[in-house]
Amino acid sequence: MKKKLVISSIFISFLLFSAAVVFVGYSVYVFLVYSNMARGSNYMEDELSEYAQDKFGRTIDIVDWKLGEDDDRYKAVVHVKTLDRQGFKFLIRINKKGEVANDNYQELITRDDVNNRYKESEEIKALQAIGFSSITIGNEVYEEDLAINLPEDIQLFDPAAFEILYDSLPIIHQLNEKITADTGYPLEVLSVNDKWLDLTKSYGNVNSIGQEFARESPEIFYPNFYNDDLLVLQDGLEDLEETILRLRLADANLSCYELKDFESCKHYEVVIDTTEQEDGSVFHTNEKEDLDGLLLVIHRLQKIDLPIDRVSLFPVLVIAKAGVEQDYRASEVFISPIDDVKTVRDIRFQVR
Repeated sequence: MKKKLVISSIFISFLLFSAAVVFVGYSVYVFLVYSNMARGSNYMEDELSEYAQDKFGRTIDIVDWKLGEDDDRYKAVVHVKTLDRQGFKFLIRINKKGEVANDNYQELITRDDVNNRYKESEEIKALQAIGFSSITIGNEVYEEDLAINLPEDIQLFDPAAFEILYDSLPIIHQLNEKITADTGYPLEVLSVNDKWLDLTKSYGNVNSIGQEFARESPEIFYPNFYNDDLLVLQDGLEDLEETILRLRLADANLSCYELKDFESCKHYEVVIDTTEQEDGSVFHTNEKEDLDGLLLVIHRLQKIDLPIDRVSLFPVLVIAKAGVEQDYRASEVFISPIDDVKTVRDIRFQVR
């Protein structure tokens, strides 16, 4: 009996001792955790804010933070927001030495920072020399953009606007390379006179410069000419050159251009409807001939006594690239009826 009591006493004492050890251990653990959190909290609230103020020249606010249990490389991960970025939130990682371990800080760079960095660059000076004003480069977290204004005497939908845009392309390419290397993000939006052209692969852009241009001057576009595939630059800056070229070709003057790999010119597609040939006869005349070929056709038709009901004149843009030709039919002029040759001579003025 005594032996059982001794064993029971020893067992109870062991349980009590174990409970005491667990209690003391848990108390020490809680103390250490809260002490560490308190020290971490002081670091986050004081030292980190001072670091941000020294590094970025701005104030940050601590949203929340946690110890780095999930990643043994870091002591803590801090969720902060910048007070001058409308509450923009950002993660800052603290390594085991208590140092800021982030290898980049572009998310904390404001529009003013980017502009200050590039405002004296050769690219900005070159754009200013071309005639652009109010040049703004921005970093809206993941959206870099370049905003420029045309010279005061040039409107967005003038042919001269696309001339100056085309001349600026090499400079925009250089600027884009610098911004991409510096911030990690390429240009995504080009804004000209507050109208923006998407430089990403998005197909949802309904506010592109091209579509605005098409809406402004619908009479100079063939209906299938402007659509999302052509005017949204799904391949970024690589397509900007071709798109601007197409737009500048489709101006009211329908001028000829020969630029780089493009060979482009204009000809008139003339459809003459007679009483015996309702579908019309198609005649092509080069603009350099000044419609003299059309006059010859009219004379021939008059000689064989075929009454002319209507002459339809289509300025056609011919764009050839890599051996592939595409025709884009622009505006159409109807002359009906034709009373004399003088009326035909006046067609070119009505087209222009």
